[in-house]
Amino acid sequence: MPSHVAFLRAVNLGGHRSAPRAELRGALEAAGFSQVDTFRASGNVVLTARGGERRIGQAIEETLAGRLGFSGVVYLRSARELRRLIDHAAGMRPAPAPGGKLQVAFLRASPSAPEREEVLRRSTDDDLLAFSDREMLWLRRQPAGRSALNLRALEKLIGPWTMRTMDTVTQIVVRYFD
Repeated sequence: MPSHVAFLRAVNLGGHRSAPRAELRGALEAAGFSQVDTFRASGNVVLTARGGERRIGQAIEETLAGRLGFSGVVYLRSARELRRLIDHAAGMRPAPAPGGKLQVAFLRASPSAPEREEVLRRSTDDDLLAFSDREMLWLRRQPAGRSALNLRALEKLIGPWTMRTMDTVTQIVVRYFD
């Protein structure tokens, strides 16, 4: 059973920083990772690795740079962390309206208390914000294009992230870790 999911930032966007699935899997397997698979897109990499999170993340980033020719930020999570995230997010109610979604912004580090407070001050009825350790949860109740939330300002405040829907995170856990 795989041990981690690497959420990659800005891979295969607009034809830039291209990493076809087979090429990415092959590069990571050649770098010593096993049970490598991608889910839906090459930005969601499931794999087995030994060692600490920092070492694993750095090895993936070095592989992206050395074998695929671009630098990339990796947001690594274990199966246990993702299960905890899903449990935490289950408390975000009510469900979004049609066109709305629960999004997860994966961060490299847990924001400080003042950073969290500043982010949470920007939460509204239409854009509900919450935190779960190293993730910011965003329950948007309408399509993203209608949101008044300034994501760039939030990212400047708490650092870069990569975002996925909670549905994607849940499907990864069900498929690979249950």
